[in-house]
Amino acid sequence: QILDAIENDELDLAYNILGSYALSRQAAGSKIGVVFPQDYVLVLARSVLISRRAPSPDLARALVDWLLSPAGQQVASSHAALGSIMEDTPGRWTSEAVLARSQGIVQPVVLSPALLVGLDQRRHSRFVQNWVRLVTDTPTSR
Repeated sequence: QILDAIENDELDLAYNILGSYALSRQAAGSKIGVVFPQDYVLVLARSVLISRRAPSPDLARALVDWLLSPAGQQVASSHAALGSIMEDTPGRWTSEAVLARSQGIVQPVVLSPALLVGLDQRRHSRFVQNWVRLVTDTPTSR
């Protein structure tokens, strides 16, 4: 939705957008600009999980095997704009391409329990209140 708003001139700027989505949109002909920050770039790892109660676990494992295969990595680094984890995989969205586009540090987001902190409703509410106060200079109600 944010990229749609940028493309339709409803927004002038979007920050902290997933680069793969923005670059994919740009490659498809959208007239948007994509700027990589000069200080550092966060890189998200894509994860695949198979539920213990999956109705077709063998089929799910076959999909994961294909995603990790050279053919799957080729699709991930080109058409799907997800990035490849295998070095020397050709495509627009490889780790080498991200490194070449960034001007600073490339920092991966590590999957850990620390990522769950944002799910705590009390912390989330406090964060939103502080954010509104900072960007609007409005005192928070207590």
